[in-house]
Amino acid sequence: MLDSLRHYHKRIKEGVLKDMWRETVWIYEYARKYWKQMIFYTLLGLSGTVISLISSLISRDMVDIITHRLQVIFPIRSVSVWTMISKQIFLIKCL
Repeated sequence: MLDSLRHYHKRIKEGVLKDMWRETVWIYEYARKYWKQMIFYTLLGLSGTVISLISSLISRDMVDIITHRLQVIFPIRSVSVWTMISKQIFLIKCL
């Protein structure tokens, strides 16, 4: 434990912390030009994740319907239609 503290103290004295701070500032300055694109692609990835989670729930319900464990079909169709429409909207916007 004492050796690791000495190692970290030595590295800080060598200027590693200042180098890390300088690199972090440079990254944020460079990313400032592209903040709109970064937000767009982050939201696009999150929406893709949500859509895939919803479609897995739909698939689970469809298997339950086929095996006669679940009898409700109306909510599944409405969610399925919404999923297909949202996928098409995202594909059109990406093109």
